[in-house]
Amino acid sequence: MALVRSARAWLHTAVQQAWAATLNSGTASVAERADLFLAAVNATCSAAEAVQLVYTVAGGTANYRHSALQRALRDVHGVTQHIGTAPQQYEDAGRMVLGLEPLQPILLW
Repeated sequence: MALVRSARAWLHTAVQQAWAATLNSGTASVAERADLFLAAVNATCSAAEAVQLVYTVAGGTANYRHSALQRALRDVHGVTQHIGTAPQQYEDAGRMVLGLEPLQPILLW
């Protein structure tokens, strides 16, 4: 629960800050975008880790097709592969924090 709640809190804060900046100046700064990407990747990875923990504790019954945990595990790991939330975005966000261009320029749109 702590994994999900802390990640959600950071993501909500980053979204609010980027939204406020966009309303005030028409765009979010590179630093605000980097923070948003970091928060999104962290939220995704934290959600996957939380589901993995529950899946592991559930034992062998979680493997059955009728188990909601089996489906949740597949779904949450699918989300970790999305361009905006994949673990590789840690590198792009880090590059942005350091003033470098992200490897995937689509992130600056």
